[in-house]
Amino acid sequence: MDQLMQSQIFFFISSLGFIVLAVLIGVAISYGIKAMRSFTKLIDKIEMNVDSIGDTTQDLIDDVRSSAVFRLLTTKARRK
Repeated sequence: MDQLMQSQIFFFISSLGFIVLAVLIGVAISYGIKAMRSFTKLIDKIEMNVDSIGDTTQDLIDDVRSSAVFRLLTTKARRK
């Protein structure tokens, strides 16, 4: 084989390699974008529910503090 034929084969193979690489990078980017969208939706749902979770937790804390058992335990600890 002469030099010209070898260079044509090399450039053909490297062109195919770059095309395959570009397709793989495109697929990876598309999966990354989908993952980021899902993550963003999840964060938005969490942010919407944080207020209601905080209110529920505050109600639970108030119920525990107003219970007779809690008052009984905390008053003994204060007396000591």
